[in-house]
Amino acid sequence: EGHIGQNPLSRLQAPAALRREHAITAAEHDRVMSLIKQGDPFRDYVLFLYSTGARPQEARTVEARHCRSRLVVIPPSEAKGGRSHRVIYLPDPIDSLISHLVSEHPVGPLLRNRGGRPWTKDSVKCRLTQIKKKLAKQGTPIPALVATSWRHGYATEALKRGIDSVTVGVLMGHSDPSMVAKVYQHLGSDQEYLSRVANRIGNC
Repeated sequence: EGHIGQNPLSRLQAPAALRREHAITAAEHDRVMSLIKQGDPFRDYVLFLYSTGARPQEARTVEARHCRSRLVVIPPSEAKGGRSHRVIYLPDPIDSLISHLVSEHPVGPLLRNRGGRPWTKDSVKCRLTQIKKKLAKQGTPIPALVATSWRHGYATEALKRGIDSVTVGVLMGHSDPSMVAKVYQHLGSDQEYLSRVANRIGNC
């Protein structure tokens, strides 16, 4: 704005942002869900992430106008990258949930809090912070838990179930399937799974 002639922080070496790479496991998801009461709208938000692999911002902004039978179709102008439609495929339980929410909220975001307001990045972060504190008190902490944990977990679980990386990449909305291997899969951290696979291969 012209008040300072030179930026005094221009040469400050800021630390690089940490990548959010935690992939939630099925057991961790169950622990989180046990702390969210039935009827709490946050359950719907978490279940949508867990069952679809959607980006957190996609879950926060999906509207009735995006919804088709068993699909959410976000136009290029609203999708990440802005080049093509983002299609989110809905398994049966989530399709039923979305159909119910469409009837409740024909206009505006479908996933909302108890006050009827759409979830925001900050409100989701606040709820997850509360959940992490409760988990820590129970002696079962998940310190790295963030909204993207479910997207990472979706990719990892899909690969463990034998779904090929190209299909997983398409389901997650990637034009480059190698993104799944580079960013989202966390098979290397699941030693129990790798041990079972190695044993199966070694005994063929």
